[in-house]
Amino acid sequence: MLNTLKTRKVITLMIVFLQIVSVIALTRVHRGNFDLLIAIINNSTQLYEDDKHNSIYFSNNMFYYILDKSHIGPKDFFLHVFPYDKEDLPEAMGDIDFETLDFDMNDKEVPLPFWSSYKMIRVDAPSSYAIRSIVTGQLLNGEKKWSANINFQTVFDEISSITLANFTDKNWTDGVNNVSDILLLYNNPKNLWALKGAKQLKAGGSIIDVMNVTSDNQWIHVICPAKSDLSTFGYPNTIEIIK
Repeated sequence: MLNTLKTRKVITLMIVFLQIVSVIALTRVHRGNFDLLIAIINNSTQLYEDDKHNSIYFSNNMFYYILDKSHIGPKDFFLHVFPYDKEDLPEAMGDIDFETLDFDMNDKEVPLPFWSSYKMIRVDAPSSYAIRSIVTGQLLNGEKKWSANINFQTVFDEISSITLANFTDKNWTDGVNNVSDILLLYNNPKNLWALKGAKQLKAGGSIIDVMNVTSDNQWIHVICPAKSDLSTFGYPNTIEIIK
């Protein structure tokens, strides 16, 4: 009987210890997310804000919804993304001219410390095309509780310069291909939008023609004429866009 009591006591102490460790680890994660919240508010592009202190930000190819806990409302959100060119959408979408990225807040929430007065939601933005606009908001019993129509042209229209990706390996040096006449940028709506309609790029005293722009999930490739002088275009130099 005594051994059984000792065993139970040891097991109980182990469980309590593991719970304490879990709480400490979770608190650190939540604190890190709170630091992310502050960074998003201070350093990213604000797309929307309403009179209830709810905001939408854009950073690193992600939408961040920053919501006041006291006005949180329903958990169902709609997000419709309209591309710059409808042809960029998959053919399977037919006549629909936007991509539907509706979501439940519980699936996208980034946990914050219990004392935070905000909730933060993070949603990946499409990376295969330039965004013309988004329509988003919250649904209550299938009806829109609030809605925001955000025109990316208004947000990004003043972009007149870009910077290549800070990337170097055996094939690339500061975002410039070592063999072919190709420039490399991170794939995000801001860069995609900036390059729409670009005819030439200028860096230092060099001006080059833009032959084509392609993209995948991670990168944007700017194809330049053969034997172009790209020595002044590498990261972190500023590249002027000529349209």
